[in-house]
Amino acid sequence: MSKIITLSGTDPYWNLAIEAWILEHYLSDEPILVLWQNAPSVVIGRGQNPWLETDLQKMKALNIPLVRRQSGGGAVYNDLGNLNLSLFHPSSSYPQDALGELLVSALHHFGITATITERHDVRVTKDTIPHKISGSAYRQRPHHALHHMTCLIDADLDILDTVLTPGLASEARGIRSVGAKVCNLHDLCADITIDSMKQALKIAFSERYGSASEPSLTWDHPDIQAKAADLRDHAWRYGKTPQFTWPYEQHLDDMHLQAMLTIQKGIISDIMWQTDVHEKQTELAISLLGKPAVEVLL
Repeated sequence: MSKIITLSGTDPYWNLAIEAWILEHYLSDEPILVLWQNAPSVVIGRGQNPWLETDLQKMKALNIPLVRRQSGGGAVYNDLGNLNLSLFHPSSSYPQDALGELLVSALHHFGITATITERHDVRVTKDTIPHKISGSAYRQRPHHALHHMTCLIDADLDILDTVLTPGLASEARGIRSVGAKVCNLHDLCADITIDSMKQALKIAFSERYGSASEPSLTWDHPDIQAKAADLRDHAWRYGKTPQFTWPYEQHLDDMHLQAMLTIQKGIISDIMWQTDVHEKQTELAISLLGKPAVEVLL
């Protein structure tokens, strides 16, 4: 029998760890739908550069953590006005837009017409203009696949815009997000709330896959705890960033020093000075090399 699981916690690292655990241990031929929410956080794709995708300075000021998921896709902002949905399915019979179609079907319950794009996002029309309300990412295993999506219901779009408007790095590499106009579904239909959307998705899921059980589960497995710790670690969140360069300035005494820092695996590995060489620069270089970039630049 297919299953619907609703997670009660809002820790983004913990929720992604549960998701990873289900993918590794999921042996059923029946699909599983997981509904979950994260506390305010920015979640980037596996191969992305957070310096290119986010404003880390503003995230620090707002106490919004950076999270790197194991799937691909672009950067998203999560808060309690956003609903995340994950579909686990056998790889051999997994239609790529199955989850998007569930979301489109759920929106029909509210009289909203939505479309799935070639990038597997879901968009609606607001003021005659297409707006994105859901982005998606995939992770494939030998026997099973995971497709997860966001769903903007009543998120803080001002903060979303603030934290997902980045500075630009020089010669930076990484998988870039594709920007789009976004909107909240609650602005289109006042009946759409987190709870009503959960219910509509459950109905859409049961209509497609048949009657589903909703088991009450606990998630205190040691493997989940270990995965959550890995996801929180600097080596994963920043160390997986492709090599890039970033401008650096420092005032020492009456000197204004400028340089380009080379950052590898989140660590400052080289410095190219753009001002005349001075012994102060040598001292500064010694203090910078080998340090995590986030400790120096934020």
